[in-house]
Amino acid sequence: MSAAIVRRAASCLPLAVLLTVAPLGAAAHAAPVDRSAAPTASSAAGHKAGAVGKKKRPPVQRCAALGVNPAGTWKGTISLEHGDIEVYVAFTRDGRVSVPHTPGVVAEGTWWCTGRNTFSYKVIEKYYAPDGAYEGYGDIKVDASQRNDVIKAKGHTTMYTADGELIGEAGGSFVLRRISSTHRTDHRAGH
Repeated sequence: MSAAIVRRAASCLPLAVLLTVAPLGAAAHAAPVDRSAAPTASSAAGHKAGAVGKKKRPPVQRCAALGVNPAGTWKGTISLEHGDIEVYVAFTRDGRVSVPHTPGVVAEGTWWCTGRNTFSYKVIEKYYAPDGAYEGYGDIKVDASQRNDVIKAKGHTTMYTADGELIGEAGGSFVLRRISSTHRTDHRAGH
C-alpha cells in the first residue's frame, strides 16, 4: 500500500516536488471518490490540523501591506527523474489553500503571512485508491516568498498510511507562477 500512496502523491503539489517517483497515470481514470467515510484532517492518525490556527499571525487582510497576496490560481512544472508534472495550487483571500481536482487526492489547508513578501502554508493531503478507499495522508508544511506573480517555496512532507504508520519524509523547493487572480476550484476550466 505504501508504494500506491507514494505514486498517487506524485501527481500533486508539493509532494510531486518532494518525492522522486514516476507520475501517476492510473488515478487519472479513477472512479468517483466517496469522501464522506474518510477521516477528517484533525482525526487522521491523531493529527491536529487545528494546530495551524493556534499560532498568532497577522490577519490575512493585512498581508497585502507586507507584499503578500497569493489569492488566485498558480501553476508550476516540476521536473522529476521520470518526467515533468504540471501542478496547480489555489489560494483564497480568506486564508485557504487547495490543490484543485487532483485525481485520488483531496488537498486542503491554510496560508498566513509571516513577514515582508513571505508567507507559509500547511496542507493535509488525503489519498484515495481508484475504488474510493482511504489510503493515507500527507502533512505538508511550506515556507514561501512572493514577488508579484512568482512564488518561490521550500516545503517538507511527512506521509502516513491510513492507520497512521509513518511512510517517510522529504523536502524540496519549487516555483509557481500566477495564472489567475481569482480562486478557481477547477483549474482546467477554460483551458
